Amino acid sequence: MLIKSPMKKGAPTARTTKCISTEQSSTPALDASYPHSEWLSTLPFDTQEFTLFASDQPLGDEVAIKLPPLPFVKATKNKSRFELQNDRGSRMRTSMQRPITQQFLNNKRLDPLIIAEQRSIYLGVGPAEKPAESVPAAPASQELSEATVIDVDPQEVSCDPDSPAESVSVEATPAESDPQGASQDEPTTASDADRDEDDHDQGDRDRDREAAMDYLDNFIRYHVIFRKGGKLTSLQILTAILNVAPDNVPTEYIYRAHITRAVKARHGIVMEKESTRIDGHKQTYWRDFTILLD
Repeated sequence: MLIKSPMKKGAPTARTTKCISTEQSSTPALDASYPHSEWLSTLPFDTQEFTLFASDQPLGDEVAIKLPPLPFVKATKNKSRFELQNDRGSRMRTSMQRPITQQFLNNKRLDPLIIAEQRSIYLGVGPAEKPAESVPAAPASQELSEATVIDVDPQEVSCDPDSPAESVSVEATPAESDPQGASQDEPTTASDADRDEDDHDQGDRDRDREAAMDYLDNFIRYHVIFRKGGKLTSLQILTAILNVAPDNVPTEYIYRAHITRAVKARHGIVMEKESTRIDGHKQTYWRDFTILLD
């Protein structure tokens, strides 16, 4: 399996840059990737647009830059997560040596054996692939009779409104005639295009929520521990997450209600019924638990 996903660079943060897939497909292989910002700026080709490669086999010489493979971690209904983890099971931060440490891929575009056998994926990046060259227009001096029939591939016809119009007569065959005068392969109204864009944005939000919940689950699993006499609040956990989460974790999707449910699901505990003053505020808490951060 080899996936080639065209990418477009977005605004960088202190550590990573969100790069959006521009693949024109109803089921794109991925929504976004978060490479290391400094590393991305050092590549020997223009990265405003580039190609991201993903394969379950080592990549060959057709890939300009090869990256460390990402082990399989988890598959949900729609996405599979691949990431580099430390010995505690937390995702590693990106670096110049490990530019991409996490990638979500669409299950519909993956070989089912990758999920069944929990295979790693190999990533690579290269320059943006050039679009296929269009067929050159006929010379203006060429004369066409009214009976001439030309087979035209709609994808090879320029629709640039700024280009000069060609004065050429084309007679379509009856099978090619459209009584409505419109292409059936393109949105016929502005609302159709708006819906496509909204669907893409919703996909981004769903992916971000999924990533946030995965990070929360890992945080509760590895950093919330038993300690006799401890008094742990959901606000303490939220504050810790906001302070230590990597830049590419969308923490804006994590709320205290999510934290309460995650703690109960992971440790099987509920808060005390009586609240008490903790950190200057009267709050409910989990008894005999605390946060341990390295």
